[in-house]
Amino acid sequence: MERKLVVYTDPFYPATLRHLEALRLAVSACGADGGLFAPVTYEAARRVSGERERCRLMTDRARLELLAALTADDPALGVETELMQGREERVSLRRLGRLRLKHPEARLVLTLTLQQLYILGKRPERDTLAERFDFAVLCREGDDAERAFERSEWLAAHRSAFTVVNAPDFPDEAEQRRVREWVFAGDEAACEALGAAGLNVLRAPGYFGCRRVDRFRGEYHFLSNFYAAALDFDGLHYLNSEAAYQAQKCCSDAERERFTALQPLEAKELGRTVLLREDWDDVCVGLMARVLRAKFEQNPELAALLLATGDAVLVEANTWGDLFWGADARTGEGENHLGRLLTALREELAKEAE
Repeated sequence: MERKLVVYTDPFYPATLRHLEALRLAVSACGADGGLFAPVTYEAARRVSGERERCRLMTDRARLELLAALTADDPALGVETELMQGREERVSLRRLGRLRLKHPEARLVLTLTLQQLYILGKRPERDTLAERFDFAVLCREGDDAERAFERSEWLAAHRSAFTVVNAPDFPDEAEQRRVREWVFAGDEAACEALGAAGLNVLRAPGYFGCRRVDRFRGEYHFLSNFYAAALDFDGLHYLNSEAAYQAQKCCSDAERERFTALQPLEAKELGRTVLLREDWDDVCVGLMARVLRAKFEQNPELAALLLATGDAVLVEANTWGDLFWGADARTGEGENHLGRLLTALREELAKEAE
């Protein structure tokens, strides 16, 4: 007999114990052998959360680790990452096709909300979807899925492909927003929603009760080396710390002087063309630390702003692939040396101010 797996798709921002219960209810209602959480992309999660939460968005790694923690004690459940590949927001037919290829031995049952059920009945690829998948319609108290089938000839004609699942407590976006607020505020109410194991996952990267600054823009632009803050460094005057840092790649003062009048982007581009000093890989982090200290010591107003970040986690999140100085804004991967150096400098400045 063909195996059957329920695939629960959502941003899971964050996943909660109620998501877990909804998946178990769907597995039982469909007579399935197991279930998979299939989180969607970072872009989809960001769209759901809204720009106001962008700087605190849980990375792909954190969302996956949370789902893994929730399913750890149930061998019938797991986590599928296929729908997280790429940056598309929409769960496309192509992505679902790749998901199906990964599980050729099973009939996949995709979860839908009542709103998504109505939308499915109007999608141009609906016949292909109905041919390749079954569906579990998650219904809260008061939802009337049967009305949807009565109002749509296509849905009525394919009624056998759908299982209506009574899952009154599965989370909507408003509830997930409340859980996020509890997490970011350090409210222990989050433990009831996530469970102890789930909450521990979010403690590790500093989501629980800890502010995060991971966009060095807007009010936090001063943390960026592209911020216009002049400084003197090793006998030369620079317009910004990016120029001061890039100049250190050179082997002579004459070469370094070329950077003194440059704006940050100009300095970065020139730094890519110079003859690199032989010991650069060994000294670059130490030189950056010295440049940052000069920047903040010589601009006391910026030092005050750095101290005002308190105990916030500083992460130079970016979308251009710099995993050495920063971290990938989507996945959380990266060494984040710039954020770490700024954190160390903040601690040093705080001690010096005592």
